[in-house]
Amino acid sequence: MKKLSKSLNPILQSNYGFWPLVFVCITLGIALGKVFAVAIPSFLFLILAFVCYYYAATLPSFCYWLLLFFTATMLGANYQTIPLEIKKEYSLYVEEIKIDANLIYKAVVLSEFGRFRLSSDIPLYPGEILKVRTNAREVNPAKNPGEFCYATYLKNQGISGTMTLNSDWQIIARKKSLKSRFWELLYKIREKGKERLLDLEQGELYSALLLGTPLDEEIAEIAREAGTSHFLVVSGLHVGYMAILATKIPFLGPYFTIILLFFYACLVGSTPSVWRAVFSYLLAKRYASRMIDRLALTLTILLVLNPKWLFSPSFQYSALATLGIALLEPWDFWAPLKVSLGAFMMVLPYSLWQNKRMNFLSLVGNLFLGPLVGIMMGLSLVYLVCPLSYLGVALDFLGSLFMLTNNYLSRFSFFVSGFNWLQAVIFWALWLYLWHEERILPNKRLFLKRVVVVILVLLVFLFSYYTMESVRPVELYFLQILDGDASILRLPYGDSIMIDTGSKTDTYSGAKNILNPALLYLGIKNVDTVYLSHRHQDHTGGLDEMLYCDKIKVGYEIWPLRDSLFKK
Repeated sequence: MKKLSKSLNPILQSNYGFWPLVFVCITLGIALGKVFAVAIPSFLFLILAFVCYYYAATLPSFCYWLLLFFTATMLGANYQTIPLEIKKEYSLYVEEIKIDANLIYKAVVLSEFGRFRLSSDIPLYPGEILKVRTNAREVNPAKNPGEFCYATYLKNQGISGTMTLNSDWQIIARKKSLKSRFWELLYKIREKGKERLLDLEQGELYSALLLGTPLDEEIAEIAREAGTSHFLVVSGLHVGYMAILATKIPFLGPYFTIILLFFYACLVGSTPSVWRAVFSYLLAKRYASRMIDRLALTLTILLVLNPKWLFSPSFQYSALATLGIALLEPWDFWAPLKVSLGAFMMVLPYSLWQNKRMNFLSLVGNLFLGPLVGIMMGLSLVYLVCPLSYLGVALDFLGSLFMLTNNYLSRFSFFVSGFNWLQAVIFWALWLYLWHEERILPNKRLFLKRVVVVILVLLVFLFSYYTMESVRPVELYFLQILDGDASILRLPYGDSIMIDTGSKTDTYSGAKNILNPALLYLGIKNVDTVYLSHRHQDHTGGLDEMLYCDKIKVGYEIWPLRDSLFKK
């Protein structure tokens, strides 16, 4: 062991920190093993491990990093999707469950033919073993540019296809376990708490904040526009407030807080962001080190326990937000602003890349809504235990204030078209270049030098963009929207002309799901004109909800009445 410690000593003394380097190594290994289907044969792994142990005193530290990288590739390769085999009956093991706002159980189940996404009207719980009659189906990839590709999402989770379970007769056999009974108890507790909170005017909001239950889609959409949707999903912030509330309970020691946090993490859905907060709390209590080192250790533990979390949006958002806070930890200014600014700057590029939406005022809104969420969580917890009327009045006032603030912030939301992963990487690189690790700002000369470099890089990027747009040819895209059609003629510099706008139904918006994402993905900043071939719903359905529709001057109906004018 002394030889091994001596060999690892250069790694432990790295300026970047040991655990951040371990996390980067494991992340790259899992991504390589999962995305590129690269797995190191077991016998080569064992040979390398034996050589590293036997020659611990003489081998360079690079060999240990190589061994760690190979181990991570094997973890990632275990979550490859298996080619789908069609059977009439399947034996399934329920791995995890999510319940949507319509009380549909979304389960990830494991069978001898791979993992599947099971949608069930019948309550299911993790740990159950089922034998069911159902059909497994492959998910077709997205056909339109910018459209959310559900097939790719499932593939990243190692899921081969989908199943449905709608009736009791489909279940041939069902066996419960101790694990499933535990989760069933948790879900019953959560439903009981939700029922009590729903007596209040904004009870659905309090249930989402405290218990992690799903919200109505309209409320969630307003929060996304306001840039405050992270408050409505139980994450590290909520776990932190719960830890503070637990420490305020008299006559209870730190072990009770730990048990309570583990129970709370399971109660609210056992998401990566929640477990990241729980492990971060434990490490912060045990080890006095840099926040970035504790974060890297926490993320490493999560990836070792569940490698597929690397491809989970919950894990990615949580890791980026916490990294932003950790980078600003040494800076000496107002703590709430430091937390809000750090999380905002690191999450912003990823959010623009995924959602194509920005709201600068959300940075200020988070400073106000963050403490408000903590107060509402505390009062909601007290109301669950003792439902006093005056507590209900206070909660309704705070909930109405929260919703009014979100409605006001949502007015300042705007779309950003054409933002891609390369621009996100450039943003992060420039932010990290300006970042410094000291408690005070660097000397003015160094700071001005960095600002000039950033400005020059931005000017080069803008020059490259306009140069590429000037030589970019006119492009024509055909979109399939339900049973309707739409065509986009993309012109240089983000201008465009549209022919028809697709279809819509009472439950499906073609403009929201296909047309608008395509416009943002293609970098279209303006729709000059819309030509409608005729007035049927399958060709005009997306006009009212189309992006930039308020800026369209005139649309022409070109068939069958060529000379008629249709004004939007």
